[in-house]
Amino acid sequence: MQETEDSILNQYELEFKLFGIDLEFTPEAVEYTAEKAENKKTGARALVSVWENILTDFQFELPGTNFSKLDVTRKLCERPKDELLKMLERSPFADFVENFKKEYGVELILDEDIQSYIEQSAHQNNVQISETLKKLFFGASA
Repeated sequence: MQETEDSILNQYELEFKLFGIDLEFTPEAVEYTAEKAENKKTGARALVSVWENILTDFQFELPGTNFSKLDVTRKLCERPKDELLKMLERSPFADFVENFKKEYGVELILDEDIQSYIEQSAHQNNVQISETLKKLFFGASA
């Protein structure tokens, strides 16, 4: 993943560099993605898929901002959406409420107790806050 000239990591570094963003991968991030890819049992295609799931939102959101460097850590790999929203100083709760209103025409109000409960649930289940919100509100528009 790191040794070849046309590795997936080099491709991402080049792509982000085109937008003036330096990408740095920590060894822990590389190890995490290798483990995730190995569990999929589809070889190199799994690596592409895992990195795509992690970095796609960053590819669309970071260009045009004041970010000139992105450190890809294990934490970022485990919770990419939450980390991106944190970088952009947007709350996963505000983002979800905004999208929910656009999609269903219903405005949600999530008080601090609810937000705390959702954060704890996400942490306990080792998933992103945004994913926990989706699961909790699945079918709620009905």
